[in-house]
Amino acid sequence: MNKFLKWLYPGIKVKRWFFLFILGIIIFIIGMGLIINWRILSLLSLTEQQVVKYVY
Repeated sequence: MNKFLKWLYPGIKVKRWFFLFILGIIIFIIGMGLIINWRILSLLSLTEQQVVKYVY
């Protein structure tokens, strides 16, 4: 655990930018998934419609 905490020490600018870069890639992929409306998101909306049919 101490080795992981060393990554968070101030003054280690390269590692901080690396984590920000990875976080940016993750946010970009999620955003593109929402824009493109991937099949997974379509399947989720289908299940919501099926739930509404069963409720009403």
